[in-house]
Amino acid sequence: MRFLQLFGYVVFMFKVLLIVSIVNAERSLAANATLRERHSEEYCAMYDICGARSDGKVVNCAFSSPSFKPDELLSAKIQSLCPTITGNVCCTEVQFETLRSQVQQAIPFLVGCPACLRNFLNLFCELTCSPNQSQFINVTSISKVGNNSTVDGIDFYITDTFGEGMFESCKDVKFGTMNTRAIEFIGAGAKNFREWYAFIGRKAPLGVPGSPYAINLSPNAPESSGMKPMNVSTYSCGDTSLGCSCGDCPSSLACSNSAPSSPNQENLCSVRVGSLKAKCVDVAVTILYIILVSAFLVWGFVHRKRGRISVSRKKPLVNVTNGGVVRQVNKQKDDDIPMQMLEDVPQISNGIQLSIVQGYMSKFYRRYGTWVARNPKLVLCSSLATVLVLCLGLIRFQVETRPEKLWVGPGSRAAEEKQYFDNHLAPFYRIEQLIIATIPGTGGKAPTIVTENNIKLLFDVQKKVDAIQANFSGKMVSLTDICMKPLGKDCATQSVLQYFKMDPANYDGFGGLEHVEYCFQHYTSADRCMSAFKAPLDPSTSLGGFSGNNYLAASAFIVTYPVNNAIDKEGNDTKRTVAWEKAFIQLAKEELLPMVLAKNLTLTFSSESSIEEELKRESTADAITILISYLVMFAYISLTLGDTPRFSSCYITSKVCFYGKPFGVFAFICEIFLGLFGRDFSNLKINFFLVECMSKNPNWNKKWIFSWCPKKWREWIYLLSLQGYFNNLSEYLRIGPPLYFVVKNYNYSSESRQTNQLCSISQCDSNSLLNEIARASLVPESSYIAKPAASWLDDFLVWISPDAFGCCRKFTNGSYCPPDDQPPCCSSSDGSCGLSTVCKDCTTCFRHLDLQNARPSTAQFRGKLPWFLSALPSSDCAKGGNGAYTNNVELKGYKDGIIQASAFRTYHTPLNKQSDFVKSMRAARDFSSKMSDSLKIEMFPYAVFYMFFEQYLNIWKTALINLAIATGAVFIVCLVITCSFWTSAIILLVMIMIVVDIMGVMAILKIQLNAVSVVNLIMSVGIAVEFCVHITHAFLVSNGDRNQRMKEALTTMGASVFSGITLTKLVGVLVLCFSKTEVFVVYYFKMYLALVLLGFLHGLVFLPVLLSMFGPPSRCILVEKQEDRPSTSSQF
Repeated sequence: MRFLQLFGYVVFMFKVLLIVSIVNAERSLAANATLRERHSEEYCAMYDICGARSDGKVVNCAFSSPSFKPDELLSAKIQSLCPTITGNVCCTEVQFETLRSQVQQAIPFLVGCPACLRNFLNLFCELTCSPNQSQFINVTSISKVGNNSTVDGIDFYITDTFGEGMFESCKDVKFGTMNTRAIEFIGAGAKNFREWYAFIGRKAPLGVPGSPYAINLSPNAPESSGMKPMNVSTYSCGDTSLGCSCGDCPSSLACSNSAPSSPNQENLCSVRVGSLKAKCVDVAVTILYIILVSAFLVWGFVHRKRGRISVSRKKPLVNVTNGGVVRQVNKQKDDDIPMQMLEDVPQISNGIQLSIVQGYMSKFYRRYGTWVARNPKLVLCSSLATVLVLCLGLIRFQVETRPEKLWVGPGSRAAEEKQYFDNHLAPFYRIEQLIIATIPGTGGKAPTIVTENNIKLLFDVQKKVDAIQANFSGKMVSLTDICMKPLGKDCATQSVLQYFKMDPANYDGFGGLEHVEYCFQHYTSADRCMSAFKAPLDPSTSLGGFSGNNYLAASAFIVTYPVNNAIDKEGNDTKRTVAWEKAFIQLAKEELLPMVLAKNLTLTFSSESSIEEELKRESTADAITILISYLVMFAYISLTLGDTPRFSSCYITSKVCFYGKPFGVFAFICEIFLGLFGRDFSNLKINFFLVECMSKNPNWNKKWIFSWCPKKWREWIYLLSLQGYFNNLSEYLRIGPPLYFVVKNYNYSSESRQTNQLCSISQCDSNSLLNEIARASLVPESSYIAKPAASWLDDFLVWISPDAFGCCRKFTNGSYCPPDDQPPCCSSSDGSCGLSTVCKDCTTCFRHLDLQNARPSTAQFRGKLPWFLSALPSSDCAKGGNGAYTNNVELKGYKDGIIQASAFRTYHTPLNKQSDFVKSMRAARDFSSKMSDSLKIEMFPYAVFYMFFEQYLNIWKTALINLAIATGAVFIVCLVITCSFWTSAIILLVMIMIVVDIMGVMAILKIQLNAVSVVNLIMSVGIAVEFCVHITHAFLVSNGDRNQRMKEALTTMGASVFSGITLTKLVGVLVLCFSKTEVFVVYYFKMYLALVLLGFLHGLVFLPVLLSMFGPPSRCILVEKQEDRPSTSSQF
């Protein structure tokens, strides 16, 4: 019985299992059928909007449904934005408007390249509205918003072909306003399409722009799912039908023919000897020099040997040099000379045959000296009166300390271009700057500056700077009164503190150091990283000492305060700014420097007026040094060159009154060119007396400097900071000076082609100015142009384009309608943006039919340009021109169809050496000249430093011309006075050798050729004459053979040259080594010391040898004295 019961139970369980298995199989088949239905054509993966996040971002509903056919109005709207989508769609009108509002933020970045824009829009159009959405979209994560299930994550299957095509079409598209690529903003600087996919698919945190749900973009769909990747065709940026510009698409075939060529790498011949590698030219010159020297030595040896043989065969009979008979006869005939012949020889004396000019000069100065000696009182009184009258000019004497006046004359090209730029556009802003850096460790590598403590220190520094109150005419001036405010009420301070809106209260709330690290990577896309003045802050402008994009390794904070400038340098606006700058420097010296040093960091600082103030200080800083130089020199002259000193006749016996050269000119030149290298960061070295201050305590520490150093020595600390500032600029600054290409008289009328000749967006000429600038930026090593230009013209044409539907808009009454995220469309009081009824009727300024080939007519251009220049940039339209281009276009007289002046801004590459500044200026001028000739449009390049380096463009030409004039003048004077080409040529040769040797010493001492050194070289010509002309003249009037004449010349004149010229100058020059100003030490002490030593060696060593071998014939002649004396013949 129990067996039967057990058997029945087993049969029952078997039936149950059979039924369950059948049911599960039916359910599985049903599920597979449903899955295939969900991922099929004409089926949506997510449809409609079911809620919004707390930050307002709407999210889609997490359920699938069949696609539906939209009404005609919605279909037309979708077609206008998404032309690839026809028929049924998978988006409601609300979904489409959300899509439209989101992509409109990216459209202004990409509309200049239609191919890129079309590919970018296709990606999001397919994602949102494609009727076959379920074939490549799979919802993977769901979240609850209220009672609704919303999408929290999806898989978006898309082919690599589409991704690569989209990236290639967009990677080079420019965003001119920021002189960078658009991919930096819409792709976080992605280097390939996968990185761009990762950025697009990232789920945005609350309050951060981006997708409200995670998107995993993958090329491969699971085989069992029945899905297939989206593969809409992509457009190439080189497609002529979609016409991207060469600047946005350098790979286009239309642009490849004019692609920039790399700088020619000359195949320089070189020779390697062991580890030494030298140029063939250097080796050839060395070999030639050795050959010439060897030939000279061989010739001298042979000549000397022949001279000895000739002397051994002769014996002088009589050699009377003073009033005697000068005669040499053959030794073999000495015994045959009769006695009476000797007695009959007439008396002969030496005479000097002067040239005509020398004769007249000798007579004139003999008479003049006689007159002076006979009228001493008249001469002294008249001389004193003349000096006093001339000194009346000191009443109006002013020391010129304005750098722009010291560097160039009023007629120079750089001065004229600066004046044009300042008058027609705006003066370049003034710069106040702080550089805080870490100290390198034992390995020479500086630790990172990006730490929590250092950022808080930077907040403390900024607080003190904000608190500066400078007194100007009884009114207090603060930073906010003078700073640049391009987009509102906040100063455009360049500092990492901008990531916290310059408010220390935001530090912890924003996330502290993690927020800084986040902003380093997303400064272009994250709203919370936007600066207080409503613009992105590039970390490379506020950090230094890092490589690549490794901002966290930066070793320096660079804080820059752009300050408004004025054309009138003597006006109140400039004076109150200077007053603030002086207070800023005082604060930095007395408070900021010890504060930073206490944290074991370094601080360097500068203001716009620092150079001018330094010039004022240096104008009197070395007065005592120069005075001591004069006194030492005069004392030496009085005690050594005169007779035995006696008080009663000291004025007569001393030689003070005869020595005024060349130090009067020397001191004058020092004043004129004092500080010519204030902006040459590699040459100005201000080390001064801080060492003196620190030497008082051998265990010195920078923290103690201000506790025990005398107050008067603290000025030297500022000077050290000024030099350190220049050094730090070279070491830390990662961006070069701004460069403007200024276009004169731009004709924007419809009849003119100049618009397409200048712009760089779609349908612009391939060889347009902006396209050529973009090409030049691809070879920065030769063009010195770092980035494509920020183009107000490109952005204006994009701004008025109907495709950028969020930018140029108008109310129904025709007035300007701002973007939806700006007042009055966006009410800040209720936080509603884009939902206000105020702007619901705004329409784009133009339709496509209103424009001619996407270009405005003359009237349209004239009417909308002021709108553009006053439009604020925002998320909905980043192309607004207010701030970025306010001062780049002159509107005066523009209604006539001509814009008199406009500028396109780019940047030079970082420039660290004098040669970099000169080469960059030359390259920019060559480029501008080439473009002006090609386009027949007048233009010129402008950068602030051009005024200071214009002289170096032709410094070699200037130096050689002036040296040629100086040496030529000396040669002509010597030729006229001596009437001897031979003598003048020898003097010329020695002078040239001295000048060439001085230039060689300059190379060894690394003294570059500049205005000061050129003046010194020219002066060295005149000074070098003294070392050689006296010896040469003494040789010329001596008697005997060359060796005898050279001995006599050295005997009579050598001591005078040594003591009266060499030692006198040496004593005066040596005092300059104690100068506080490096300009004196480098350009006067070192160069003049080299001149004295080289002049001495050439004048007293080389010249005697040269004259003894190749000297001119003697001017000494034998004069017979006719005397009456009894005949001796009667005695025989």
